[in-house]
Amino acid sequence: MTATTDGTAAVGSPLPPVKNRAVEGAAPRKNFYLRWVVGAVGLLLLLLLFKSCVDNRQDAAMAPVETTSTTATITAALPLQAVTLPNGQKVDVEPNTLNFQLQEFLASNVAAPRTFTFDRLNFATSSAVVRAEDQPTIDTLALILNAYPEARVRLDGYADGRGSEPVNAELGRQRAVAVADALVAKGVKRSSISAASGGEGNPQVANATASGQAENRRTELTVLAR
Repeated sequence: MTATTDGTAAVGSPLPPVKNRAVEGAAPRKNFYLRWVVGAVGLLLLLLLFKSCVDNRQDAAMAPVETTSTTATITAALPLQAVTLPNGQKVDVEPNTLNFQLQEFLASNVAAPRTFTFDRLNFATSSAVVRAEDQPTIDTLALILNAYPEARVRLDGYADGRGSEPVNAELGRQRAVAVADALVAKGVKRSSISAASGGEGNPQVANATASGQAENRRTELTVLAR
């Protein structure tokens, strides 16, 4: 087939190639699965991140918690020891306390004087009032002193390092008198007890802490004669 003068194809001449306009005008084919692959990878990363956070929280919950105690260490009391005094009176005394050591000293032949520091007879700040929790110590001490009527003792009251020296000296004296009065109220002869002040002198521990100050607000007992 041959072409005619008007551009149509004559019979028997070969046909010209037909152009596919849709194909010619189309953009190059892109990867159809790429967006799904990227999305799947992103989702997997999010799942791994979430699992890591959960594991960390579980580890933190299971880890032992370190605690700091704000309370003071309390020494367990030793079993009481029954002591029979010279007057037949029996008293239960805790070993290693002033009352235990005092009754041992008074029953011995060791020469006086000798000083004992109370283990449970301290005072509140600026106070000369015997605390209720210290009354059992005084009760036991009175029983011991009453069993040794010839004994003569001196009580020395002390203050911590705060305040002026004159104020601390007077406060120490008042504390010694308070303990003496408490013993007299339990039957100890007034003539067998004297009171004095140590003021802020001879601290047992440093006054740098509240616990140290509390220990220095103390009373000491000295056996002068027996």
